[in-house]
Amino acid sequence: SEVEKKIDSNLLLEHQRRQGNSVLLGISTLKTGVDVDTEGFVLVDIKAHITDELKAHVADLGGRVVNSHPRFDAMRARLPLASLTDLAKRDELRSIRPADVMITQMLNTTEGDVAHGTDLVRANLGVDGTGLTACAMSDSVDALATLQGSGDLPGNVTVLAGQSGNPGTSEGTALLEIIHDMAPGADLAFATAIGGQAQMAQNILDLAALGCDTIVDDVLYLAEPVFQDGIIAQAVNQVASEGVIYFTSAGNSGNLASGNSGVHEG
Repeated sequence: SEVEKKIDSNLLLEHQRRQGNSVLLGISTLKTGVDVDTEGFVLVDIKAHITDELKAHVADLGGRVVNSHPRFDAMRARLPLASLTDLAKRDELRSIRPADVMITQMLNTTEGDVAHGTDLVRANLGVDGTGLTACAMSDSVDALATLQGSGDLPGNVTVLAGQSGNPGTSEGTALLEIIHDMAPGADLAFATAIGGQAQMAQNILDLAALGCDTIVDDVLYLAEPVFQDGIIAQAVNQVASEGVIYFTSAGNSGNLASGNSGVHEG
């Protein structure tokens, strides 16, 4: 139906299977990939003209708005799986899909200071980042207080309000440690990239507004478009046009020689 066309097919299949569809129940190998919790709720990303009425309808259906960004026509919500068809009847709603999953390019011990020659820059030129603000985006900064206490990170780390990403793997603190090793004089700031593409894009804009001179992330969303700029790329373009220097990890997800390359060129 026109309403069902707005809903990702995996969500529809999972709902129909849980409703007892005999055909779907008979396909033991069917995997929708939809994560339904014990209460029957799913986390979804909604594309829509964001209105107060739409948010109220989510609440009326027993759901909860996780975040919403009208400038990106985006909302993330936790909803009963059985309620999605009802929500999709709204004219301002364009699509519902399982929430995008964020992937980080996992970090281990770094030798970046020597590899990039920043130790020589500090020694020979006396440049250490003083007067600049360097910002990172990853999953979370759970270990921030511990690392500040041990002296591995300074006390002047700003975390955007409500955007620590905790609890997580604290990979954000690993990024901050690398930056601090290379530019120990720079002020540091962090915002999580968790919460969907719209939330990450908004946090990029907010870090720039905070005064970040450079931003680095080690994040990707598999749903980001390849052949055109998605909302994350648009946010990067905007802050770059304002003078922010932006870096993102190319990743190390495999290699062609071992037959496990994770890049589309491979």
